[in-house]
Amino acid sequence: MLDKILSINKYTFNFNTMNKKINIKVISDLHLCESFNNKKLDIIKERIFSSQTDYLFVCGDIIDSTNFLYKNDKLKETYINWFKDIAKSIPIYIVLGNHDHLYIKNKKHIVDYKNNFFDDLENISNVYISCKNKYYENDDFSLLMIEPDLKYYYVDGYKKELLIKELNKNKEYLNKKNDKLKILLIHSPINMLNKKVLSLTKKYDIILSGHMHGGIFPFNLGRVLPGNRGLISPDKKLFPKNVRGLVKISIDNKDQYLIVSGGITKLQECNKFFKNFNFLFPMEMESIEIDKQDDDYEL
Repeated sequence: MLDKILSINKYTFNFNTMNKKINIKVISDLHLCESFNNKKLDIIKERIFSSQTDYLFVCGDIIDSTNFLYKNDKLKETYINWFKDIAKSIPIYIVLGNHDHLYIKNKKHIVDYKNNFFDDLENISNVYISCKNKYYENDDFSLLMIEPDLKYYYVDGYKKELLIKELNKNKEYLNKKNDKLKILLIHSPINMLNKKVLSLTKKYDIILSGHMHGGIFPFNLGRVLPGNRGLISPDKKLFPKNVRGLVKISIDNKDQYLIVSGGITKLQECNKFFKNFNFLFPMEMESIEIDKQDDDYEL
């Protein structure tokens, strides 16, 4: 029954920079709000703990908007405690998305950095958030989290120049030399395959993202189409490519992998009518196993 509600997409990689095998779970686009069915959180948590999980990565849009944070303290506490329960045994890395600092008033989108939801999350031991620090390094990997200005999503229409500007701010980390697996976490994969963008991110091995909601294809039917196409993308393009799954990139004789999480919530709260059809879309979680490359491995 769980497999029908929560789909697990599995990936396996081997890198000679690894000292041991690790398993990463990836979720995105929870869009927590007052109408969210909290039983889904129980299902997600059960699946995280039902198999080996060394790290949990969250690719943005944890909340649908900040509106409920100002009027429902009990619900806010419920969501904080969910992360707290997981973080007791699993480190959580969170990059914020365009909805995480969004307040909706009279159908207008207002930037909201004043709520303390993410301060409360960041104060949990074992939780690391992009609005506090962008770069983290441990024994298993180095991690850079890219968080573009909200104008990138709501004003400038995903202009690649704004993303490139944000990447250039982090050149120190993009070019940092070490012998560890390099992971880049960003909410949206839009423009990540642009040649200029790839020239900046090429030293990273794996890029994890969300945002595309699986292309809003019921029952994940888009997986049978070439290029993992969807019906529509967040930037309002029809039949977009690469809205879920794995994209292998070869640049300067090096392989890089972009993984786009299909997301937990496909039709969010702000879609007042269509949100009632979320039952057509199973939740999706990525499970990534990364191990050491064998000495006799041939390219």
